[in-house]
Amino acid sequence: QKEKKKIKKKKYKIIKNKKRNSKFVFNMTVKNRKKGKNKNDSNKNENNNKSKNNKNKRNDDDNNGKNKKNKEGKGKWYHYLFDEIDNSTLIFFRILWGLIMVYECYTFSKNDYRKAKGYYTTPEWHPTYYLMGWVEAYSDHFYIKIHILTMAVAGTCVTIGLFYKVACAVFFVGFSYLVFVDAALYLNHFYLIQVFAFMLIFLPCNADLSVDSLLFPKIRSTTMPRWILWVIRFEQTLVYFYAGVAKCNVDWLRGEPLRHWVYGKNFDNPLLTELISTEWAPYFLSYGGLMFDLFVGFGLLFPRGVIFYISLASCIFFHASNKIVFSIGIFPYVMFASTTLYFEPDWIRRWLPMVFSPPKKNKKKATSLTLTDKLVLTIMILFAAHQILAPLRHHTYPGDVAWNEYGHKYSWRMKLRDKRCETMIWAVDRNTNEKMIIDMEAELYGKQSRKIKPRPELMIQFGQHMSQVLKKRGNFDHEPAISIEQWCSLNYRDWQLMINPEIDVTTIDAYDWPHPEGYLVPLQPLKEEFSRGLPWNWEWNFNWLKDPFKRATMSDEEYRNYHGFNPTMQFIEGQRKLRDHHDKLRSFKQNRMRK
Repeated sequence: QKEKKKIKKKKYKIIKNKKRNSKFVFNMTVKNRKKGKNKNDSNKNENNNKSKNNKNKRNDDDNNGKNKKNKEGKGKWYHYLFDEIDNSTLIFFRILWGLIMVYECYTFSKNDYRKAKGYYTTPEWHPTYYLMGWVEAYSDHFYIKIHILTMAVAGTCVTIGLFYKVACAVFFVGFSYLVFVDAALYLNHFYLIQVFAFMLIFLPCNADLSVDSLLFPKIRSTTMPRWILWVIRFEQTLVYFYAGVAKCNVDWLRGEPLRHWVYGKNFDNPLLTELISTEWAPYFLSYGGLMFDLFVGFGLLFPRGVIFYISLASCIFFHASNKIVFSIGIFPYVMFASTTLYFEPDWIRRWLPMVFSPPKKNKKKATSLTLTDKLVLTIMILFAAHQILAPLRHHTYPGDVAWNEYGHKYSWRMKLRDKRCETMIWAVDRNTNEKMIIDMEAELYGKQSRKIKPRPELMIQFGQHMSQVLKKRGNFDHEPAISIEQWCSLNYRDWQLMINPEIDVTTIDAYDWPHPEGYLVPLQPLKEEFSRGLPWNWEWNFNWLKDPFKRATMSDEEYRNYHGFNPTMQFIEGQRKLRDHHDKLRSFKQNRMRK
Protein backbone atom coordinates (compact mmCIF):
# COMPACT_ATOMS: atom_id res chain seq x y z
CA GLN A 1 0.00 0.00 0.00
CA LYS A 2 2.86 2.33 0.93
CA GLU A 3 4.50 1.60 -2.43
CA LYS A 4 1.22 2.27 -4.20
CA LYS A 5 0.91 5.62 -2.41
CA LYS A 6 4.49 6.51 -3.38
CA ILE A 7 3.75 5.66 -6.98
CA LYS A 8 0.57 7.83 -6.93
CA LYS A 9 2.55 10.75 -5.46
CA LYS A 10 5.17 10.41 -8.16
CA LYS A 11 2.51 10.38 -10.87
CA TYR A 12 0.84 13.39 -9.39
CA LYS A 13 4.14 15.30 -9.32
CA ILE A 14 4.85 14.37 -12.93
CA ILE A 15 1.39 15.56 -14.04
CA LYS A 16 1.86 18.78 -12.10
CA ASN A 17 5.23 19.35 -13.68
CA LYS A 18 3.73 18.68 -17.10
CA LYS A 19 1.01 21.22 -16.48
CA ARG A 20 3.55 23.76 -15.32
CA ASN A 21 5.76 23.03 -18.36
CA SER A 22 2.81 23.31 -20.73
CA LYS A 23 1.83 26.64 -19.21
CA PHE A 24 5.37 27.83 -19.57
CA VAL A 25 5.55 26.66 -23.15
CA PHE A 26 2.21 28.32 -23.92
CA ASN A 27 3.34 31.59 -22.36
CA MET A 28 6.59 31.47 -24.24
CA THR A 29 4.84 30.77 -27.57
CA VAL A 30 2.46 33.68 -27.03
CA LYS A 31 5.40 35.93 -26.29
CA ASN A 32 7.28 34.63 -29.32
CA ARG A 33 4.22 35.15 -31.48
CA LYS A 34 3.92 38.71 -30.34
CA LYS A 35 7.58 39.22 -31.05
CA GLY A 36 7.15 37.52 -34.46
CA LYS A 37 4.22 39.72 -35.25
CA ASN A 38 6.23 42.76 -34.47
CA LYS A 39 9.07 41.44 -36.60
CA ASN A 40 6.68 40.53 -39.44
CA ASP A 41 5.05 43.93 -39.25
CA SER A 42 8.41 45.60 -39.48
CA ASN A 43 9.38 43.31 -42.38
CA LYS A 44 6.11 44.04 -44.10
CA ASN A 45 6.60 47.72 -43.68
CA GLU A 46 10.08 47.39 -45.08
CA ASN A 47 8.76 45.29 -48.01
CA ASN A 48 5.97 47.76 -48.63
CA ASN A 49 8.41 50.60 -48.65
CA LYS A 50 10.65 48.67 -51.02
CA SER A 51 7.72 47.78 -53.34
CA LYS A 52 6.60 51.41 -53.32
CA ASN A 53 10.08 52.46 -54.22
CA ASN A 54 10.21 49.80 -56.95
CA LYS A 55 6.85 50.92 -58.31
CA ASN A 56 8.01 54.50 -58.36
CA LYS A 57 11.15 53.40 -60.16
CA ARG A 58 9.10 51.38 -62.64
CA ASN A 59 6.78 54.28 -63.23
CA ASP A 60 9.76 56.49 -63.79
CA ASP A 61 11.22 53.90 -66.18
CA ASP A 62 7.88 53.58 -67.99
CA ASN A 63 7.59 57.31 -68.34
CA ASN A 64 11.13 57.49 -69.63
CA GLY A 65 10.38 54.55 -71.96
CA LYS A 66 7.23 56.21 -73.24
CA ASN A 67 9.11 59.37 -73.91
CA LYS A 68 11.74 57.38 -75.75
CA LYS A 69 9.06 55.48 -77.70
CA ASN A 70 7.30 58.68 -78.61
CA LYS A 71 10.59 60.09 -79.77
CA GLU A 72 11.25 56.94 -81.80
CA GLY A 73 7.70 57.03 -83.23
CA LYS A 74 6.42 53.70 -81.87
CA GLY A 75 2.66 53.28 -81.98
CA LYS A 76 2.29 55.18 -85.25
CA TRP A 77 0.04 53.63 -87.89
CA TYR A 78 2.88 52.95 -90.31
CA HIS A 79 4.69 50.68 -87.83
CA TYR A 80 1.77 48.29 -88.13
CA LEU A 81 2.57 47.91 -91.83
CA PHE A 82 6.10 46.71 -91.09
CA ASP A 83 5.22 44.06 -88.48
CA GLU A 84 6.14 40.50 -89.42
CA ILE A 85 3.31 38.16 -90.46
CA ASP A 86 3.10 34.69 -92.00
CA ASN A 87 3.91 34.65 -95.73
CA SER A 88 2.28 31.36 -96.79
CA THR A 89 -0.73 33.10 -98.37
CA LEU A 90 1.62 35.12 -100.62
CA ILE A 91 3.48 31.94 -101.63
CA PHE A 92 0.17 30.27 -102.51
CA PHE A 93 -0.90 33.31 -104.55
CA ARG A 94 2.38 33.17 -106.49
CA ILE A 95 1.69 29.57 -107.50
CA LEU A 96 -1.90 30.34 -108.59
CA TRP A 97 -0.78 33.46 -110.44
CA GLY A 98 1.91 31.62 -112.38
CA LEU A 99 -0.52 28.85 -113.41
CA ILE A 100 -3.11 31.37 -114.63
CA MET A 101 -0.51 33.24 -116.69
CA VAL A 102 0.71 29.99 -118.26
CA TYR A 103 -2.91 29.21 -119.17
CA GLU A 104 -3.27 32.67 -120.75
CA CYS A 105 -0.21 31.97 -122.89
CA TYR A 106 -1.81 28.67 -123.87
CA THR A 107 -4.95 30.49 -125.11
CA PHE A 108 -2.72 32.61 -127.38
CA SER A 109 -0.95 29.52 -128.75
CA LYS A 110 -4.02 27.33 -129.43
CA ASN A 111 -4.75 26.33 -133.02
CA ASP A 112 -1.29 27.24 -134.29
CA TYR A 113 -1.20 30.60 -132.47
CA ARG A 114 -4.38 31.72 -134.23
CA LYS A 115 -5.29 34.27 -131.55
CA ALA A 116 -1.77 35.75 -131.39
CA LYS A 117 -1.51 35.99 -135.18
CA GLY A 118 -4.96 37.53 -135.54
CA TYR A 119 -4.26 40.17 -132.91
CA TYR A 120 -0.65 41.14 -133.56
CA THR A 121 0.93 40.04 -136.84
CA THR A 122 -1.83 39.65 -139.45
CA PRO A 123 -3.25 43.22 -139.21
CA GLU A 124 -1.29 45.69 -141.33
CA TRP A 125 -1.95 48.61 -138.99
CA HIS A 126 -2.41 49.02 -135.23
CA PRO A 127 -3.76 52.10 -133.39
CA THR A 128 -1.47 53.31 -130.62
CA TYR A 129 -1.73 54.45 -127.01
CA TYR A 130 -0.73 57.89 -125.81
CA LEU A 131 3.10 58.12 -125.73
CA MET A 132 3.35 54.52 -126.98
CA GLY A 133 3.62 55.15 -130.72
CA TRP A 134 7.15 53.70 -130.72
CA VAL A 135 5.81 50.18 -129.93
CA GLU A 136 5.59 48.30 -133.23
CA ALA A 137 4.10 44.89 -134.05
CA TYR A 138 6.26 41.97 -135.16
CA SER A 139 6.67 41.62 -138.90
CA ASP A 140 6.57 37.82 -138.91
CA HIS A 141 4.51 35.10 -137.22
CA PHE A 142 7.70 33.41 -136.03
CA TYR A 143 8.56 36.26 -133.66
CA ILE A 144 5.16 36.34 -131.98
CA LYS A 145 5.41 32.57 -131.40
CA ILE A 146 8.80 33.02 -129.69
CA HIS A 147 7.33 35.91 -127.68
CA ILE A 148 4.40 33.83 -126.38
CA LEU A 149 6.66 30.86 -125.68
CA THR A 150 9.04 33.07 -123.68
CA MET A 151 6.12 34.38 -121.62
CA ALA A 152 4.96 30.81 -120.95
CA VAL A 153 8.45 29.83 -119.73
CA ALA A 154 8.53 32.94 -117.51
CA GLY A 155 5.10 32.06 -116.09
CA THR A 156 6.32 28.53 -115.33
CA CYS A 157 9.39 29.92 -113.55
CA VAL A 158 7.13 32.17 -111.48
CA THR A 159 5.02 29.16 -110.50
CA ILE A 160 7.95 27.05 -109.27
CA GLY A 161 9.94 30.04 -107.98
CA LEU A 162 12.97 29.64 -110.25
CA PHE A 163 14.85 32.93 -110.82
CA TYR A 164 11.62 34.48 -109.68
CA LYS A 165 12.33 38.19 -109.99
CA VAL A 166 13.87 37.85 -113.45
CA ALA A 167 10.92 35.72 -114.56
CA CYS A 168 8.44 38.30 -113.21
CA ALA A 169 10.23 41.11 -115.03
CA VAL A 170 10.30 39.13 -118.30
CA PHE A 171 6.60 38.32 -118.05
CA PHE A 172 5.68 41.93 -117.21
CA VAL A 173 7.61 43.31 -120.19
CA GLY A 174 6.23 40.62 -122.51
CA PHE A 175 2.63 41.11 -121.44
CA SER A 176 2.95 44.92 -121.56
CA TYR A 177 4.10 44.62 -125.16
CA LEU A 178 0.96 42.65 -126.05
CA VAL A 179 -1.15 45.40 -124.45
CA PHE A 180 0.64 48.43 -125.90
CA VAL A 181 1.02 47.18 -129.46
CA ASP A 182 -2.69 47.75 -130.28
CA ALA A 183 -4.90 50.27 -128.46
CA ALA A 184 -8.04 48.68 -129.95
CA LEU A 185 -7.46 45.58 -127.81
CA TYR A 186 -7.57 47.44 -124.48
CA LEU A 187 -9.28 45.52 -121.67
CA ASN A 188 -9.51 46.46 -118.00
CA HIS A 189 -8.38 43.03 -116.85
CA PHE A 190 -5.29 43.33 -119.08
CA TYR A 191 -4.45 46.53 -117.20
CA LEU A 192 -5.06 44.77 -113.86
CA ILE A 193 -2.68 41.96 -114.89
CA GLN A 194 -0.08 44.59 -115.77
CA VAL A 195 -0.41 46.21 -112.33
CA PHE A 196 -0.18 42.90 -110.46
CA ALA A 197 2.72 41.66 -112.62
CA PHE A 198 4.63 44.87 -111.92
CA MET A 199 4.04 44.68 -108.15
CA LEU A 200 5.10 41.03 -107.96
CA ILE A 201 8.56 41.90 -109.31
CA PHE A 202 9.37 43.59 -106.00
CA LEU A 203 7.58 41.22 -103.57
CA PRO A 204 9.39 38.26 -101.91
CA CYS A 205 7.04 35.59 -103.25
CA ASN A 206 9.92 33.14 -103.63
CA ALA A 207 10.89 33.13 -99.93
CA ASP A 208 9.44 29.66 -99.38
CA LEU A 209 8.28 26.63 -101.38
CA SER A 210 10.41 27.63 -104.35
CA VAL A 211 13.49 26.50 -106.20
CA ASP A 212 15.16 29.80 -105.33
CA SER A 213 14.81 29.10 -101.59
CA LEU A 214 16.64 25.80 -102.15
CA LEU A 215 19.38 27.29 -104.30
CA PHE A 216 19.80 30.37 -102.09
CA PRO A 217 18.96 29.43 -98.46
CA LYS A 218 19.58 33.00 -97.28
CA ILE A 219 16.31 34.17 -98.85
CA ARG A 220 14.27 31.45 -97.13
CA SER A 221 11.74 32.93 -94.73
CA THR A 222 8.31 32.14 -93.33
CA THR A 223 7.43 35.77 -92.63
CA MET A 224 7.00 39.03 -94.52
CA PRO A 225 6.15 42.64 -93.67
CA ARG A 226 2.43 43.27 -93.33
CA TRP A 227 2.43 45.99 -96.03
CA ILE A 228 2.97 43.39 -98.76
CA LEU A 229 -0.41 41.84 -98.02
CA TRP A 230 -2.18 45.16 -97.68
CA VAL A 231 -0.86 46.73 -100.86
CA ILE A 232 -2.41 43.91 -102.93
CA ARG A 233 -5.62 44.05 -100.90
CA PHE A 234 -5.73 47.80 -101.47
CA GLU A 235 -5.45 47.40 -105.24
CA GLN A 236 -8.19 44.80 -105.49
CA THR A 237 -10.54 46.67 -103.13
CA LEU A 238 -10.02 49.80 -105.21
CA VAL A 239 -10.87 47.91 -108.41
CA TYR A 240 -14.11 46.67 -106.87
CA PHE A 241 -15.09 50.05 -105.45
CA TYR A 242 -14.41 52.11 -108.58
CA ALA A 243 -16.25 49.52 -110.69
CA GLY A 244 -19.26 50.11 -108.40
CA VAL A 245 -18.95 53.90 -108.56
CA ALA A 246 -18.84 53.72 -112.38
CA LYS A 247 -22.10 51.73 -112.36
CA CYS A 248 -23.93 54.64 -110.72
CA ASN A 249 -25.17 56.00 -114.06
CA VAL A 250 -28.59 56.35 -115.62
CA ASP A 251 -28.22 53.59 -118.20
CA TRP A 252 -27.03 50.97 -115.70
CA LEU A 253 -29.82 51.82 -113.26
CA ARG A 254 -32.44 51.24 -115.99
CA GLY A 255 -30.98 47.79 -116.70
CA GLU A 256 -28.97 48.62 -119.81
CA PRO A 257 -27.00 47.28 -121.55
CA LEU A 258 -27.52 44.01 -119.61
CA ARG A 259 -31.15 43.71 -120.73
CA HIS A 260 -30.13 43.40 -124.38
CA TRP A 261 -27.05 41.31 -123.62
CA VAL A 262 -28.90 38.54 -121.78
CA TYR A 263 -32.12 38.65 -123.80
CA GLY A 264 -32.60 35.38 -125.68
CA LYS A 265 -29.28 33.99 -124.47
CA ASN A 266 -29.22 30.17 -124.48
CA PHE A 267 -27.25 28.02 -122.02
CA ASP A 268 -26.72 24.31 -121.66
CA ASN A 269 -28.79 24.43 -118.47
CA PRO A 270 -32.47 25.05 -119.40
CA LEU A 271 -33.29 26.43 -115.92
CA LEU A 272 -30.56 29.06 -116.28
CA THR A 273 -31.91 29.95 -119.74
CA GLU A 274 -35.37 30.51 -118.28
CA LEU A 275 -34.12 32.58 -115.33
CA ILE A 276 -31.87 34.83 -117.42
CA SER A 277 -34.75 35.63 -119.82
CA THR A 278 -37.22 36.84 -117.18
CA GLU A 279 -38.24 40.49 -116.85
CA TRP A 280 -36.54 40.93 -113.48
CA ALA A 281 -33.20 39.30 -114.47
CA PRO A 282 -31.57 42.46 -115.95
CA TYR A 283 -32.40 44.45 -112.81
CA PHE A 284 -31.16 41.68 -110.53
CA LEU A 285 -27.86 41.57 -112.43
CA SER A 286 -27.55 45.38 -112.62
CA TYR A 287 -28.32 46.22 -109.01
CA GLY A 288 -26.69 43.06 -107.67
CA GLY A 289 -23.50 43.95 -109.53
CA LEU A 290 -23.68 47.54 -108.28
CA MET A 291 -24.05 46.56 -104.61
CA PHE A 292 -21.44 43.82 -104.94
CA ASP A 293 -18.78 46.12 -106.36
CA LEU A 294 -19.42 48.91 -103.86
CA PHE A 295 -19.20 46.79 -100.70
CA VAL A 296 -17.55 43.42 -101.31
CA GLY A 297 -13.97 44.72 -101.14
CA PHE A 298 -14.55 46.29 -97.73
CA GLY A 299 -16.39 43.22 -96.46
CA LEU A 300 -13.42 41.01 -97.33
CA LEU A 301 -10.96 43.19 -95.40
CA PHE A 302 -12.01 41.65 -92.08
CA PRO A 303 -11.33 37.90 -92.40
CA ARG A 304 -13.65 36.82 -89.61
CA GLY A 305 -17.35 36.92 -88.91
CA VAL A 306 -20.56 36.76 -90.90
CA ILE A 307 -19.82 39.76 -93.13
CA PHE A 308 -16.63 38.16 -94.42
CA TYR A 309 -18.31 34.86 -95.31
CA ILE A 310 -21.24 36.63 -97.00
CA SER A 311 -18.76 38.70 -99.02
CA LEU A 312 -16.76 35.59 -99.91
CA ALA A 313 -19.88 33.70 -101.07
CA SER A 314 -21.05 36.66 -103.16
CA CYS A 315 -17.57 36.95 -104.64
CA ILE A 316 -17.62 33.31 -105.75
CA PHE A 317 -21.13 33.66 -107.20
CA PHE A 318 -20.36 36.94 -109.01
CA HIS A 319 -17.19 35.81 -110.77
CA ALA A 320 -18.57 32.36 -111.59
CA SER A 321 -21.70 33.90 -113.17
CA ASN A 322 -19.56 36.37 -115.12
CA LYS A 323 -17.51 33.51 -116.53
CA ILE A 324 -20.63 31.54 -117.49
CA VAL A 325 -22.71 34.40 -118.91
CA PHE A 326 -20.11 36.63 -120.55
CA SER A 327 -17.01 34.43 -120.95
CA ILE A 328 -14.54 37.22 -120.15
CA GLY A 329 -11.24 35.38 -120.35
CA ILE A 330 -9.00 34.90 -117.32
CA PHE A 331 -10.37 37.83 -115.30
CA PRO A 332 -12.51 35.66 -112.96
CA TYR A 333 -9.54 33.34 -112.35
CA VAL A 334 -7.31 36.28 -111.42
CA MET A 335 -9.94 37.60 -109.01
CA PHE A 336 -10.44 34.17 -107.44
CA ALA A 337 -6.68 33.86 -106.88
CA SER A 338 -6.29 37.34 -105.40
CA THR A 339 -9.30 36.80 -103.12
CA THR A 340 -7.21 34.26 -101.17
CA LEU A 341 -5.08 37.18 -99.99
CA TYR A 342 -8.03 38.42 -97.93
CA PHE A 343 -7.87 35.31 -95.71
CA GLU A 344 -5.78 35.07 -92.54
CA PRO A 345 -2.08 35.19 -93.54
CA ASP A 346 -1.35 31.67 -92.26
CA TRP A 347 -4.53 29.94 -93.48
CA ILE A 348 -2.84 27.76 -96.10
CA ARG A 349 0.00 26.80 -93.73
CA ARG A 350 -2.60 25.59 -91.22
CA TRP A 351 -4.40 23.65 -93.93
CA LEU A 352 -1.26 22.11 -95.44
CA PRO A 353 1.31 21.92 -92.62
CA MET A 354 3.22 19.12 -94.37
CA VAL A 355 3.83 21.23 -97.49
CA PHE A 356 5.05 24.49 -95.99
CA SER A 357 7.99 25.10 -93.65
CA PRO A 358 7.29 25.33 -89.89
CA PRO A 359 6.10 28.82 -88.93
CA LYS A 360 8.25 31.28 -87.05
CA LYS A 361 7.06 31.51 -83.42
CA ASN A 362 8.28 34.94 -82.37
CA LYS A 363 7.44 37.46 -85.05
CA LYS A 364 9.06 40.86 -84.78
CA LYS A 365 7.07 44.02 -84.33
CA ALA A 366 8.41 47.19 -85.81
CA THR A 367 9.43 49.87 -83.32
CA SER A 368 11.23 52.16 -85.73
CA LEU A 369 11.68 52.56 -89.46
CA THR A 370 14.93 52.16 -91.31
CA LEU A 371 15.80 54.27 -94.33
CA THR A 372 14.68 51.43 -96.61
CA ASP A 373 11.35 51.20 -94.77
CA LYS A 374 10.80 54.93 -95.19
CA LEU A 375 11.55 54.65 -98.90
CA VAL A 376 9.08 51.75 -99.23
CA LEU A 377 6.42 53.75 -97.35
CA THR A 378 6.92 56.75 -99.64
CA ILE A 379 6.59 54.59 -102.77
CA MET A 380 3.43 52.99 -101.37
CA ILE A 381 1.84 56.39 -100.73
CA LEU A 382 2.69 57.59 -104.26
CA PHE A 383 1.37 54.35 -105.77
CA ALA A 384 -1.87 54.61 -103.79
CA ALA A 385 -2.31 58.26 -104.80
CA HIS A 386 -1.87 57.37 -108.48
CA GLN A 387 -4.32 54.48 -108.30
CA ILE A 388 -6.91 56.62 -106.50
CA LEU A 389 -6.65 59.72 -108.70
CA ALA A 390 -6.11 58.25 -112.20
CA PRO A 391 -9.63 56.72 -112.49
CA LEU A 392 -11.16 60.09 -111.58
CA ARG A 393 -9.49 62.09 -114.34
CA HIS A 394 -12.51 61.83 -116.67
CA HIS A 395 -14.30 64.32 -114.38
CA THR A 396 -11.87 67.00 -115.59
CA TYR A 397 -13.21 66.69 -119.17
CA PRO A 398 -16.59 67.86 -120.49
CA GLY A 399 -19.30 65.45 -121.57
CA ASP A 400 -20.15 61.83 -120.79
CA VAL A 401 -17.12 59.52 -120.61
CA ALA A 402 -19.16 56.62 -122.05
CA TRP A 403 -19.79 58.74 -125.16
CA ASN A 404 -16.54 60.64 -125.81
CA GLU A 405 -14.19 58.10 -124.13
CA TYR A 406 -12.14 60.85 -122.42
CA GLY A 407 -10.45 59.04 -119.53
CA HIS A 408 -12.21 55.72 -120.09
CA LYS A 409 -8.99 53.68 -119.94
CA TYR A 410 -7.35 52.75 -116.61
CA SER A 411 -10.48 53.72 -114.65
CA TRP A 412 -12.13 50.31 -114.05
CA ARG A 413 -15.19 51.09 -116.15
CA MET A 414 -16.07 47.47 -116.94
CA LYS A 415 -19.04 46.20 -118.99
CA LEU A 416 -20.83 49.54 -118.77
CA ARG A 417 -21.58 50.51 -122.34
CA ASP A 418 -22.65 49.04 -125.62
CA LYS A 419 -22.04 51.51 -128.42
CA ARG A 420 -23.30 50.47 -131.86
CA CYS A 421 -22.00 52.63 -134.67
CA GLU A 422 -22.66 53.05 -138.39
CA THR A 423 -19.72 54.76 -140.09
CA MET A 424 -18.97 56.21 -143.48
CA ILE A 425 -15.51 57.58 -144.35
CA TRP A 426 -14.49 59.65 -147.37
CA ALA A 427 -11.09 60.76 -148.61
CA VAL A 428 -11.43 64.26 -150.07
CA ASP A 429 -8.97 65.81 -152.53
CA ARG A 430 -7.96 69.15 -151.08
CA ASN A 431 -7.78 70.79 -154.52
CA THR A 432 -10.66 69.32 -156.52
CA ASN A 433 -12.95 68.21 -153.65
CA GLU A 434 -13.32 64.81 -155.32
CA LYS A 435 -14.41 62.15 -152.85
CA MET A 436 -13.41 58.52 -152.51
CA ILE A 437 -15.23 56.09 -150.22
CA ILE A 438 -13.00 54.18 -147.79
CA ASP A 439 -14.10 50.63 -146.98
CA MET A 440 -13.25 50.41 -143.29
CA GLU A 441 -14.02 46.69 -143.04
CA ALA A 442 -11.63 45.88 -145.89
CA GLU A 443 -8.80 48.02 -144.49
CA LEU A 444 -8.92 46.48 -141.00
CA TYR A 445 -8.71 42.90 -139.74
CA GLY A 446 -10.73 40.82 -137.32
CA LYS A 447 -12.06 42.69 -134.28
CA GLN A 448 -10.31 45.94 -135.18
CA SER A 449 -13.28 47.53 -136.95
CA ARG A 450 -15.73 46.70 -134.15
CA LYS A 451 -13.27 47.92 -131.49
CA ILE A 452 -12.19 51.13 -133.23
CA LYS A 453 -15.60 52.51 -134.25
CA PRO A 454 -16.89 53.40 -130.74
CA ARG A 455 -13.66 55.23 -129.80
CA PRO A 456 -13.26 58.70 -131.29
CA GLU A 457 -9.49 58.93 -130.68
CA LEU A 458 -8.95 55.68 -132.59
CA MET A 459 -11.17 56.88 -135.46
CA ILE A 460 -8.89 59.92 -135.76
CA GLN A 461 -5.83 57.67 -135.91
CA PHE A 462 -7.45 55.48 -138.56
CA GLY A 463 -8.35 58.53 -140.68
CA GLN A 464 -4.79 59.86 -140.48
CA HIS A 465 -3.42 56.42 -141.35
CA MET A 466 -5.67 56.12 -144.42
CA SER A 467 -4.64 59.57 -145.61
CA GLN A 468 -1.01 58.42 -145.71
CA VAL A 469 -1.87 55.04 -147.24
CA LEU A 470 -3.92 56.51 -150.09
CA LYS A 471 -1.05 58.80 -151.01
CA LYS A 472 1.38 55.86 -151.07
CA ARG A 473 -1.01 53.84 -153.23
CA GLY A 474 -1.15 56.67 -155.74
CA ASN A 475 -4.85 57.46 -155.32
CA PHE A 476 -3.95 61.06 -154.55
CA ASP A 477 -0.94 63.25 -155.31
CA HIS A 478 -0.89 64.43 -151.72
CA GLU A 479 -2.40 63.36 -148.44
CA PRO A 480 -6.17 63.87 -148.78
CA ALA A 481 -8.51 65.24 -146.13
CA ILE A 482 -10.53 62.60 -144.29
CA SER A 483 -14.21 63.15 -143.50
CA ILE A 484 -16.08 60.81 -141.15
CA GLU A 485 -19.83 60.66 -140.65
CA GLN A 486 -20.65 58.38 -137.73
CA TRP A 487 -23.99 57.62 -136.12
CA CYS A 488 -24.03 55.78 -132.79
CA SER A 489 -26.47 54.41 -130.25
CA LEU A 490 -25.23 54.32 -126.66
CA ASN A 491 -26.75 51.55 -124.52
CA TYR A 492 -29.68 51.13 -126.92
CA ARG A 493 -30.82 54.74 -126.79
CA ASP A 494 -31.93 56.49 -129.95
CA TRP A 495 -29.27 56.91 -132.60
CA GLN A 496 -27.56 60.24 -132.97
CA LEU A 497 -24.65 61.78 -134.84
CA MET A 498 -21.37 61.39 -132.96
CA ILE A 499 -18.63 62.50 -135.40
CA ASN A 500 -19.27 65.57 -137.52
CA PRO A 501 -18.44 64.93 -141.22
CA GLU A 502 -17.53 68.57 -141.80
CA ILE A 503 -14.32 68.25 -139.75
CA ASP A 504 -11.08 67.01 -141.34
CA VAL A 505 -9.69 64.48 -138.84
CA THR A 506 -6.14 64.77 -140.22
CA THR A 507 -5.91 68.19 -138.55
CA ILE A 508 -6.77 66.83 -135.06
CA ASP A 509 -4.45 65.38 -132.42
CA ALA A 510 -6.04 62.11 -131.30
CA TYR A 511 -5.01 62.49 -127.64
CA ASP A 512 -5.36 66.26 -127.27
CA TRP A 513 -8.47 66.15 -125.08
CA PRO A 514 -11.00 67.62 -125.32
CA HIS A 515 -11.05 67.49 -129.10
CA PRO A 516 -11.75 70.68 -131.06
CA GLU A 517 -15.30 71.94 -130.80
CA GLY A 518 -17.48 70.54 -133.54
CA TYR A 519 -15.69 67.22 -134.02
CA LEU A 520 -17.72 65.31 -131.42
CA VAL A 521 -21.44 65.98 -131.12
CA PRO A 522 -22.46 65.97 -127.41
CA LEU A 523 -24.65 63.14 -126.11
CA GLN A 524 -28.34 64.01 -125.96
CA PRO A 525 -30.12 63.66 -122.60
CA LEU A 526 -32.11 60.51 -121.90
CA LYS A 527 -35.62 60.63 -123.32
CA GLU A 528 -38.68 60.19 -121.13
CA GLU A 529 -39.62 56.88 -122.75
CA PHE A 530 -36.25 55.40 -121.71
CA SER A 531 -36.33 56.91 -118.23
CA ARG A 532 -39.41 54.77 -117.48
CA GLY A 533 -37.01 51.88 -116.95
CA LEU A 534 -35.68 53.55 -113.79
CA PRO A 535 -37.11 51.97 -110.62
CA TRP A 536 -38.38 55.25 -109.19
CA ASN A 537 -40.52 55.69 -112.34
CA TRP A 538 -42.11 52.23 -112.19
CA GLU A 539 -45.75 51.49 -111.46
CA TRP A 540 -45.31 49.53 -108.23
CA ASN A 541 -48.21 47.08 -108.66
CA PHE A 542 -46.08 43.91 -108.18
CA ASN A 543 -47.85 42.12 -111.04
CA TRP A 544 -44.63 40.31 -111.83
CA LEU A 545 -45.05 38.34 -108.59
CA LYS A 546 -48.04 36.53 -110.17
CA ASP A 547 -45.72 34.96 -112.73
CA PRO A 548 -42.07 35.50 -111.66
CA PHE A 549 -40.77 33.23 -114.45
CA LYS A 550 -42.53 35.10 -117.25
CA ARG A 551 -40.15 35.61 -120.16
CA ALA A 552 -39.41 39.17 -121.23
CA THR A 553 -40.90 40.11 -124.60
CA MET A 554 -39.03 42.37 -126.95
CA SER A 555 -39.91 43.08 -130.57
CA ASP A 556 -37.23 43.01 -133.24
CA GLU A 557 -37.66 46.76 -133.73
CA GLU A 558 -37.25 47.39 -130.00
CA TYR A 559 -34.23 45.08 -129.83
CA ARG A 560 -32.40 46.69 -132.75
CA ASN A 561 -33.79 50.18 -132.05
CA TYR A 562 -32.92 52.25 -135.10
CA HIS A 563 -34.98 55.19 -133.87
CA GLY A 564 -33.29 58.50 -134.56
CA PHE A 565 -30.99 57.08 -137.25
CA ASN A 566 -31.21 59.85 -139.83
CA PRO A 567 -28.01 59.88 -141.93
CA THR A 568 -27.35 62.15 -144.89
CA MET A 569 -28.12 61.04 -148.45
CA GLN A 570 -24.39 60.92 -149.05
CA PHE A 571 -24.10 58.41 -146.19
CA ILE A 572 -26.92 56.25 -147.56
CA GLU A 573 -25.48 56.31 -151.07
CA GLY A 574 -22.05 55.37 -149.74
CA GLN A 575 -23.53 52.46 -147.76
CA ARG A 576 -25.34 51.21 -150.87
CA LYS A 577 -22.12 51.27 -152.91
CA LEU A 578 -20.19 49.42 -150.20
CA ARG A 579 -22.99 46.85 -149.90
CA ASP A 580 -22.89 46.23 -153.66
CA HIS A 581 -19.11 45.96 -153.53
CA HIS A 582 -19.24 43.44 -150.68
CA ASP A 583 -21.88 41.39 -152.51
CA LYS A 584 -19.67 41.21 -155.59
CA LEU A 585 -16.69 40.10 -153.47
CA ARG A 586 -18.81 37.48 -151.73
CA SER A 587 -20.12 36.07 -155.02
CA PHE A 588 -16.59 36.07 -156.45
CA LYS A 589 -15.31 34.05 -153.47
CA GLN A 590 -18.24 31.63 -153.72
CA ASN A 591 -17.61 31.05 -157.44
CA ARG A 592 -13.94 30.53 -156.70
CA MET A 593 -14.76 27.95 -154.03
CA ARG A 594 -17.11 26.12 -156.42
CA LYS A 595 -14.39 25.93 -159.06
